[in-house]
Amino acid sequence: MAGKPWGNVAQTSAACFVLGMGAWITVNGLYQELPIIAQSAPEGYNIFSYAAVLVALSNIWPAGFVFARAHLLLSREAKWVKQFDHWTTLLTLGLFGVLSCAFLALFYDKTILLGGTQRSVPLFVLIFLSGGVDCMTSVLFYPFVAPFPTLAVTFLIVGEASTGLLAAALAAIQVSAPHFSVGAFFGVLAVVMGASTAAYLWLSNKVPAAKGTLAVNDTPADVLEPAAPTLHLSRRDMLAFLGYQAALAFVENGVHAVLLPHAVRSPTYIQWSVHLSFGGAAVCTLAAHFLPLRARSLPGYAVHGGVAATALITIAAAAVQTAWPPLVTSVIVIVCKCLVAYAKTSGFVQLKLPHGGADKLQGPPHVEDTLDGERLLPMQTSKESPHGHISVDAAYRWGGIGIQVGSCVGAVLFFVLTVVAPVLAQA
Repeated sequence: MAGKPWGNVAQTSAACFVLGMGAWITVNGLYQELPIIAQSAPEGYNIFSYAAVLVALSNIWPAGFVFARAHLLLSREAKWVKQFDHWTTLLTLGLFGVLSCAFLALFYDKTILLGGTQRSVPLFVLIFLSGGVDCMTSVLFYPFVAPFPTLAVTFLIVGEASTGLLAAALAAIQVSAPHFSVGAFFGVLAVVMGASTAAYLWLSNKVPAAKGTLAVNDTPADVLEPAAPTLHLSRRDMLAFLGYQAALAFVENGVHAVLLPHAVRSPTYIQWSVHLSFGGAAVCTLAAHFLPLRARSLPGYAVHGGVAATALITIAAAAVQTAWPPLVTSVIVIVCKCLVAYAKTSGFVQLKLPHGGADKLQGPPHVEDTLDGERLLPMQTSKESPHGHISVDAAYRWGGIGIQVGSCVGAVLFFVLTVVAPVLAQA
């Protein structure tokens, strides 16, 4: 394996881990700091609602990318699409990712007089930019690493999961280190984004096809993982996977992200609920790689029932006028976040690992060239063949789209209920 163009698997896995650290580190870190920012922000704890909806609206970034990429697929050769993917990833991480963290460190507490009221406009703009960067990683990273060895892909997701642990650890240090300010916190995140950019450059230089310098047919055979499976899924299967990820994202980025302060209500408990939610979710994400959840099993039904129950209890606690015991609601929101993280990650793991959904996985068939130059057979169905062939990276992209759709719907809905509706009621 040492003779592979990307070097040995250990180096590749380490680079994938660092690359994964650039996925959602800014948003995870931002939510860790929101309990502190909310204490001085004009919006108070409604800042959680604003943050959730701004991150959801930043889905315009991946939507624009997908639209532009689809246009290139129809008008350009495969190598141009690969170049487009490469430069989009590099600019997203190295420019917007690093700068958004740096500007958050400088301007997170600045306000602007708007409509006769001070508003955290600089923070809102930077949340939108940071959310765009993190949303883009959902549609950029997984397709990029899909051809790598399974271990390397796992390390990418482990790195992404570790962003919650890193952000929670930094926030815990911040509690006992008064000089570790919010600005310093975001400064550390800028360094992480820089390291992620460097890891991407290393990986892309080891796999020339990632930059479009080689057409897929010219790529050395050992650049792609020989055992990379092809999924035999129908369009209904793919829509079900998209819907599954969308439903989980609705709970995670709608119910949990927006309603947490409204359900818990105690500043101290809110802060620790955020820390433990994101830290616990990171641990559950890691656990999903070693013990992935099978949806149609007794544990699967239990986890999904737990997600539904904790989400409904969170909604009820946020809706009533009388505050529930903060310890109880804190435990509920923490469990909700952890269960969602475990179920969400298990869905992706089942697509990649042979031990999950084995009836859908087969070895690579004869590969036909496609417009985007990916190792992918068109989704075609017939009476004789009810399933189409779809590559793992394409399936990941569908899952990423589902996450963005669910996040957008959940965040906007609960923003309207927590911020807009009370304003209209008072008018």
